[in-house]
Amino acid sequence: MIHFIDNTGALVGIAKGYSRDIDSARLVHFFHSIACAIGVNAWFEYVASGANISDLPSRGEFEKLRELGSVYFEPVWPPLGSSWATTFTAAYQAYAPKPSRAACRFQREVQSAIENIRSFAA
Repeated sequence: MIHFIDNTGALVGIAKGYSRDIDSARLVHFFHSIACAIGVNAWFEYVASGANISDLPSRGEFEKLRELGSVYFEPVWPPLGSSWATTFTAAYQAYAPKPSRAACRFQREVQSAIENIRSFAA
């Protein structure tokens, strides 16, 4: 997936996967949770604001988007009142494919090995 972004601060934050601004950081982490869940490889590029087709709606211009086949949908925003871990876990679980039986078995084996190591160290 290629993202063209006209805001250098947003571009740097999402490309690095981190932002010092708490609200931006939360959105960056939410994006990466969803991208991970659906297996997307993302590439980010800068584009001048006037050339950014995604800016058309913010200027009230929808005709070109409809011409290209765009369809409006209601955005789904992460629940900002809950903890970060809860938000990311919920997003991942909502969008990630369900694990196979083999993946579940492997996860149980890994968890068992971790518990064995912890009990040995104690």
